[in-house]
Amino acid sequence: MESAHLNAYRRLCQLLPWFLTVAGLLLMADLSPVPSPPQDLEAYQHYLQQQVAPKVHVGDWVVRAGTGHESQLIQQLSGNPYSHIGVISQIQPEIRVIHATTTDDHKRLNQVISSSLAEFTQSKWATTWAVYRHTGLSNTQIQQQIHDLNQMLGQPFVLESRENHPRYCTTIVYDSLPVSIQQQVPWQTVSLSVIKGDLLFPKAFIELKGSQLIYQQAPSAK
Repeated sequence: MESAHLNAYRRLCQLLPWFLTVAGLLLMADLSPVPSPPQDLEAYQHYLQQQVAPKVHVGDWVVRAGTGHESQLIQQLSGNPYSHIGVISQIQPEIRVIHATTTDDHKRLNQVISSSLAEFTQSKWATTWAVYRHTGLSNTQIQQQIHDLNQMLGQPFVLESRENHPRYCTTIVYDSLPVSIQQQVPWQTVSLSVIKGDLLFPKAFIELKGSQLIYQQAPSAK
């Protein structure tokens, strides 16, 4: 028994330098937690200006994984988690996103609207979201894109196949892009009871050659 205690003591002495080294590393490490998005929408807006605004540009695409049944259908059809897309139209004094939506704003139903990024990405609408940038767009093309999108504000949401002049989240992005980029965007043929023909999904933009992931975030304010 005494021999067993002695062996244990010797083993502890052998491991003591390792424990001291690990303890020293932990003390030196920055263990402060990564800030989580606050729950309050106003506080979340402030959080985004602090954490996201320095990383994004006007013209970047914001995509979100939606929470509704129609979002689940889009995810299934496209094979991609993102079901909605908008374009950042300004950074200061708050990040704003132009997008075509049916229910995001109960005062502006079924139309092209401008929302704050906080509103666009709050967990009521998004389970996760990300920002992408097309590196092939010049500053002049981006300025033209934002001008064209601003001209679309208030225009009605139209869910139709490609040949019937649609206006939904992806098509307003598509319509605001230069022809050279449009030609690279793949449409997807679907056959549903409510609509048949070529539709455009967010996946088509984020998988384009030249699309670069800029920022990715987990759920936001509740």
